Amino acid sequence: MEEFKLIALFLCLVLLAFLIFKEVKRSNKNLLVLRLIASIIAVSALFFLNYPLKYEVSQSVKKEEFTLLTKGVNLDSIPKNSLPFFTTDSGIYNELSKNKVKFLPDLSYYLSANPEIKTINLYGDGLAQNELDRLKNYQINYHPSKNLNGITICNWSATIINTDDLVIQGTYNNPSNKPVKLMLSGLGNQLDSVNLKPNGAFNFSLKTTTNQLGYFTYQLSVTQNKDTLESQPIPFEVIEKQPIKILILAAAPDFEYKFLRDWLYQNNFALALRTRISKDKFSTDFFNREKGNLGNVNQNLLQQLDLLIADDDELANLNSQERNAINTKIENGLGLLIRIGDEKPTSYWAKEFSFSSLADKQDKGFSFKIFNEENKTTPLTVENPFYINAQSGHQPLVIDERGKIWVDSKISNQGKLAITTIPSSYKWFIKGQKKDYKKYWSALIGNIIKKKEVIEQLSLKNQFPKTNEETMLVYQNNSENIAPKIKIENSAIAPIQNQNFPNEWAATFWPKKAGWNKVEVNGIEKQVYIFGQEDWQTANQFQKISNNLKMISISGKNSVEAEEISEILYREVSNWIFFFLFLMSCGFLWYEAKLSTK
Repeated sequence: MEEFKLIALFLCLVLLAFLIFKEVKRSNKNLLVLRLIASIIAVSALFFLNYPLKYEVSQSVKKEEFTLLTKGVNLDSIPKNSLPFFTTDSGIYNELSKNKVKFLPDLSYYLSANPEIKTINLYGDGLAQNELDRLKNYQINYHPSKNLNGITICNWSATIINTDDLVIQGTYNNPSNKPVKLMLSGLGNQLDSVNLKPNGAFNFSLKTTTNQLGYFTYQLSVTQNKDTLESQPIPFEVIEKQPIKILILAAAPDFEYKFLRDWLYQNNFALALRTRISKDKFSTDFFNREKGNLGNVNQNLLQQLDLLIADDDELANLNSQERNAINTKIENGLGLLIRIGDEKPTSYWAKEFSFSSLADKQDKGFSFKIFNEENKTTPLTVENPFYINAQSGHQPLVIDERGKIWVDSKISNQGKLAITTIPSSYKWFIKGQKKDYKKYWSALIGNIIKKKEVIEQLSLKNQFPKTNEETMLVYQNNSENIAPKIKIENSAIAPIQNQNFPNEWAATFWPKKAGWNKVEVNGIEKQVYIFGQEDWQTANQFQKISNNLKMISISGKNSVEAEEISEILYREVSNWIFFFLFLMSCGFLWYEAKLSTK
């Protein structure tokens, strides 16, 4: 750069010497001094247009703090006395004039070389999590970006079971005065859509089902009129449901078990049903499983089960060996759901709960609030209603509008006991309220069965990992703590063991390919999805801002008054000044020469 400057200076001096020579040799000596001055100004202005003139200014700066600019910064929001600016983003450095911002290739190195810095004024989207982790000992005054437009939050399950819905939920910020439409599409079809109002941030929820197994990438598009504002990939994996094994012991045939049997069969539960016909005679049915002997409830039969559903009267009819076998399996994780038809329990397990009758029958029926569900059910009529008394250590699963408990549960070692006083949930099904029926039985089964331990788990730490960015792969194996052999797109990477959790390993890599990437762990092939640089920009921006705000609120460091020092800064004289001087001097020389020829 300095060599070119010297060459330009030399050429300008040669040009100036030539102009002065021409003026001196000129026959018309009128206004010679002014023409010489104009020539000097013109050549000088030409030089300083290409190499701006700088001057020194003294400014008070705070010695113990500095201003860091990040992507998304609004320069108008930064106080003028915050100069000089620093940035680790090459894009910001290239956009701003070099006398206003200084580029830091390594923030940590700069801070360690300047130990007097205690406070960081941070503007823009903020820093990545790994950079924030290194700033825990600093006071950070954060000024986040504003006016984020688009999908700011979006969540879905990366892995779903083939019988479950794919549910996509999030928030869309629409500052315009026109509505927008969010549409979920996949496999060439429009699967679900929702319209959102203008002027505000609104929550949305989309869902669809798929029975196919494998890896899929759907699209979430946002349109306004006929314009597509954004289109984002929704990658997920569909795995096959491992059937939950259930045994029903019915004291007598009834409609409740008939509808429950059909619903369990349609939802791929492995079901065995034993119905007592007489004292020692039973009828048996098997669905989604092989047939077997249900005459004796023993360890071999119970070993295969996740859940036992039984009438209180039928449990009371079991012999001591059968009761002991059930007790043993409950202690080891079996779930037991008891249907009771009278407030006077007869079985050993039902006696662990207490009951009270209801004075009013409520002909219009009872509306129930089911565990972990926001909305109440449609009214259900109950002929002889009674409720379960609240007890310490118990977890109610279904309550009515007055808070009375209708389904209660308690933990018993590794298993769980539950009891229901709702005798005829099938009435929901008959009346077309299939959603209420599904919510009721899904909540009961899901909360009573023992959660199966996940042996192996592979995940990416960041929700939106992108190409050419540092990405962490986390592998967990609860059965062993031997270092796994990991390959990503046939390239081996070295995992590091977590010191606090020896069964967890992490490996860092920089993905090159957008889309599904092949991962091999101990020879077993899996897939992880890597997003492109253009994907989920607003959501990434919002997530980064949220992480910065969270980290800063947690650190809770008190700001201290920094010591002010005087610093010499270099500023450029505006090019417009030299441009006008060049025009004026050249204009004078041209006009004076034109007059002298007349």
